[in-house]
Amino acid sequence: MLALAALIVAATPRATDYSRPELFSAVRAFAPGKPFLVGLRFTIKPGWHVYWHNPGDSGQEIRVRWALPKGWQASPLMWPKPDVMLDSGFVNYGYERQVTVLARLTPSAQKGTVRANLDWLVCDKEMCLPGKVTLALRIGSAANPKAGTVIAKALSAMPKPFNGSARARLDGKNVILEITLPRKGEVAKSFLPFDPAVIHNSATQTVMINGNSATFTLAKSEYFDARQTRLRGIVVGTKLPSNSTFFSEIDVPLQRTSGEKP
Repeated sequence: MLALAALIVAATPRATDYSRPELFSAVRAFAPGKPFLVGLRFTIKPGWHVYWHNPGDSGQEIRVRWALPKGWQASPLMWPKPDVMLDSGFVNYGYERQVTVLARLTPSAQKGTVRANLDWLVCDKEMCLPGKVTLALRIGSAANPKAGTVIAKALSAMPKPFNGSARARLDGKNVILEITLPRKGEVAKSFLPFDPAVIHNSATQTVMINGNSATFTLAKSEYFDARQTRLRGIVVGTKLPSNSTFFSEIDVPLQRTSGEKP
């Protein structure tokens, strides 16, 4: 009976069987008060995925609780644009195969080990597995020789600040987002919300294009929080004639039309 129980335990699937996290930095030495980047990279088994900071209709984002030397500080995680994943009418935002999220650490004069206490969910179309692990990194010792290249690539993949003009308003059951892109030949295609329960993720987004301007009609989430005062997210678009994709991060006040309840 004991042998059978051991076999059952050994066969139990774990999140780390399907998603392998790593913590690394290219920094070999640090200076107090001078920030540097660290990377959290997940390598994900084909057919499985992890989640963006807004997971969408279900799921759980990658979470990290830092344990840092005394006086150190960590920025919020920096996320690349997620994939939009459709499953039985639901929409989720996440990553397949591999993703690197970044954080900016600001050290004090205190030396020590950086620890990331990770909590995440990895799913396929049939099941989800919770993951929990602590990764340690001693800055300056055994630095990953490829870390600089990986971090630079991850940084280049981050959405860029939006340099055009934008405004957003509530209009009945919809959120209206009007934007003008900074350059001709740029065409907006879709909007990915930073905050949950603002727009209806699986509803069709209507986009009216006029040159490099666009008006999005986004169905308001049935769980919309009336205290929401801003619209934050990523505008995804195309640059012509190259058909290359761009990602711009917006954060604008969410205005209310006359008669709209606060």
